Amino acid sequence: MKPQEIFNKAAVHLMGMDGPSLDQDNDACVYRGKDDDCDFNGQMCAVGLFIDNEHYEEELEGQGITGSQSVADAVAKSWGQDSLTDDQLILLADLQMAHDDTSRGSLSINGHTWSNSIVAALDGVATKFHLRFDPKGDGTSNPLACHYCGGNCHNNDPDYMCDGFAGDIDGLYTATTLTSA
Repeated sequence: MKPQEIFNKAAVHLMGMDGPSLDQDNDACVYRGKDDDCDFNGQMCAVGLFIDNEHYEEELEGQGITGSQSVADAVAKSWGQDSLTDDQLILLADLQMAHDDTSRGSLSINGHTWSNSIVAALDGVATKFHLRFDPKGDGTSNPLACHYCGGNCHNNDPDYMCDGFAGDIDGLYTATTLTSA
């Protein structure tokens, strides 16, 4: 995937969440969020979004993408690549940091909600990597709005989450779609 494609998919995903992807105790960021019963609650962090279920293992939890070859390999396999490029790895690490740093403390960070804080963090990532980012859109169409539900993902209830949040099962986030949006 190209950097803009990675960023767009992560931005849509993170901005559609009501809060960070956390473990069952709500004290650690995880690739796959857990509810009180330790079941998957439908939430995924910025990197977990890119790990297909067939390549996900519980052992990946607690490891950052730059500190673990197994996490990087899981993403690469999910994308049909032998390995991630340096650009992909660095961008994913910054997206992971945006999620994790924004989640520290509570859903209200310095008086801001998760949505405001994650937009600010994503803006920093976009600026660093010279990527396009317009979280508000032009009023008529938002290229970062979820292609499935328009940004109203019900991601706190895995029984009712939209297909975009579930992992783009219909392939609406292809390079053609992203560049034409």
